[in-house]
Amino acid sequence: MNNYEKVADWIIEECDTPHREVAWLLEKLYENKKPKLTFEEAYGDVLKMLKESGGGVMDSNQRKADLLYNFGGQGLVYDKVNEGLLKYDKWEYCGCCECQSPIYKDSCLVCEATIESEVS
Repeated sequence: MNNYEKVADWIIEECDTPHREVAWLLEKLYENKKPKLTFEEAYGDVLKMLKESGGGVMDSNQRKADLLYNFGGQGLVYDKVNEGLLKYDKWEYCGCCECQSPIYKDSCLVCEATIESEVS
């Protein structure tokens, strides 16, 4: 994923005010009277934050799972996976949860722990 895509994901998934961020970006792009910023000047701090956090940005499915867990615990996440309301890749043992859990993008949807699949 290139830096433009990383920032786009951040705007969509993590920014508190994505509409204002896009409006600001468009203003900088199209307003002739203001000095233009380089990408690094505009988003260097976001890229640094993403790098320090392991580069991960939760997608909407992961954010939903996190909210569901905070609202109703492990059982609610399992229920919504089984109802087809949360995407998952597979069920696999999660050492943190100490049980089979839904795994999405190599992370447990319940506790967010990274799951390393065994290679045969």
